[in-house]
Order: sequence, then C-alpha cells, then structure tokens
Amino acid sequence: KSALFMGILVSLVKEPFALVTSFMGIYMIVKSKQYLKGSLLFIYGIVYFYVVTHYVIPFFTPSMEIIGNGNISFGAGGSLIDIALYPITHFQEFIVDIITTKKIVYLIVLLTAFGVVVVFFSPLELIPAIPPLGIAMLSNIENYYWYNVHYTAPLVAPFMVAFIYGLPKLVVRG
Repeated sequence: KSALFMGILVSLVKEPFALVTSFMGIYMIVKSKQYLKGSLLFIYGIVYFYVVTHYVIPFFTPSMEIIGNGNISFGAGGSLIDIALYPITHFQEFIVDIITTKKIVYLIVLLTAFGVVVVFFSPLELIPAIPPLGIAMLSNIENYYWYNVHYTAPLVAPFMVAFIYGLPKLVVRG
C-alpha cells in the first residue's frame, strides 16, 4: 500500500513525475514481482500524465500547447507516440544529437556524480529514471539536458538508490 501511495504522491509534483510513477510500477513488477500494484501504478501514471498534459494544463494555459511546440520542443515530432519511438526509428540521428550537443556532458556528469557503478551493478533501480532521462535526451531545449537546472531532480532518487544497491556489489567483486 505504501508504494502505491508514494507513487501517487510523486506524480503530483509535476507532470513528468507521473511518468516516473509509471516506471516505478514497471520497477515493482520487474524487481519484486508485484504484478497488481505495479500494473496499477503504471496505468495510473500514464493516465495521469495524459490527462494533465492534454486537458488540465491546456485548460489553464489556453494560449499554448504543451507537447511538440516551442515550449517543449522535441525533434521527434508532435505526438507522444512519435516522441517515444524516435530513438528507435531514428537511432543514428538520436545518437549523433547526443554526441554533438551538451547532452553528452549531461550524461557524463550524471555517471560521474553517482559513479558508473549504478549502470553496471544495479541497472534495475534506474528504471524510474528512464522517463526524465528520455525527456532530456529527446528535448531540443538546453534546460532539459543541463545538470544545473531542476529538470535533473527526478533522476536523483533512482540514481541514489542504484548507487546504494550497486556499491556493495562492486565492493564484493573488487
């Protein structure tokens, strides 16, 4: 019950955190085999994100659309499906974009701040970090992929948890 409650609280912080909540559901399914709770959290996060970005925010800010324009610009296209599939359908352009922009610095800072240990020794704990990392890598707006702005905040908890779980594995192997 507490995992569901915490996941719902996380989603209320800001709309991208609803995607973190959704991926916390995937983490619960993969890591601890909590199929029902994980599925509920996943569905809740996706539905909440969709409702907030397509109805709530446009209602209160009628002069702008949220996704696919200059406010949150993605080179991937306007729809959520286009954006989500872009790294697969345009893999080479996606990688070149990361390497030729400050996005590569962003990734290096993340990995060095928490130690590369998180990627190799505790990758499952990074599942909730996939949405904010994906948003950062797909965005054309530098604020989304620069380490000293608040858009990095959703990455801190998953990276810390991964570091906590990964460090003992490194010490045992080292």
